[in-house]
Amino acid sequence: MSFTRADYAAALASAERLMATASQGGDRQLSMEGHHALWPTLTSMGRPLQALAHLRDGLALYSPEEDAAQRFMYGGHDPGVCAHIHGALASWLAGLPERALREREEALRLARRIDHPFTAAMMLFYTATVLYLCGERDRAGEDFERCHELAQEYAFLRWIDLSAIPRQLRSGAQVDAGALAQMRRWLESTRTPSWHLATSACALAELFTDAGRAAEAAQLVRSFGERSLAHCLGPELLRREAELLHAQPSDHAAAEVRFRMAMELARQQDSPAHELRAATGLARLLAAQGRATEARALLAPIHDAFTEGRDMKDLGAARAVLASVGAG
Repeated sequence: MSFTRADYAAALASAERLMATASQGGDRQLSMEGHHALWPTLTSMGRPLQALAHLRDGLALYSPEEDAAQRFMYGGHDPGVCAHIHGALASWLAGLPERALREREEALRLARRIDHPFTAAMMLFYTATVLYLCGERDRAGEDFERCHELAQEYAFLRWIDLSAIPRQLRSGAQVDAGALAQMRRWLESTRTPSWHLATSACALAELFTDAGRAAEAAQLVRSFGERSLAHCLGPELLRREAELLHAQPSDHAAAEVRFRMAMELARQQDSPAHELRAATGLARLLAAQGRATEARALLAPIHDAFTEGRDMKDLGAARAVLASVGAG
């Protein structure tokens, strides 16, 4: 329950107690569930490298056949699929986008094999989120829509709610002013400051921006971020607000502050992916102000530290900024 309420500190304490108990008893399934409790919590807290270590150890203990009963005991979903979807998200956060997409494909493959509807709905939400973070808006919207349809078929209320806004990202979705207002009221009425709902906040801000209402979009992400930034999408909320402020001529100083806050939080979370995004936005702002040397010194080492994903959109955007300031 602590995890669902986004009380990640309490969830971590419970998971660590379970892991300690499991380590004393030598029970394979209990040990796996100890790791299973830790990897989503650590991912959600923005500790991707620690999460990936527990994913590795948990998957080494996992058997789709022997652990089938676990789908009905711990969280109502399959631990193997859970490992791969969190592996996808944690890998993206850790600056490993190619691994993130491989984990996504493995989650899809395993979910088809076990054919468990709740696991499938959960999987689709996570795989859509990873696509969204990779800059694949239309594909993400399609997966969010599939999640929503499956959740409605089986009355999975959590996934119905969480996919309701981001499914509107798909190509061809019709969103009028009334729908935007209704979605905003719903988001503001929810009190759980989880990264899952932060996905909805980011998506809704994008829909407001599409409608030419960037100032309202900035206010929306700021308002959601004020609830909590202590989750794995905290840096993204700050970065999105900064980008929206940068688009308004009078708010460049505020945008720079938000970009730097996003970078600092990304470093605290050991998330190169978030740091790269924020640094790219800040370097673009600095370059526009004639501060090319500062922009280059800021962005180049962050970009150069990536060891994979050279064809990914975020790295391409960073290279374009570096080229514009004479470092291409």
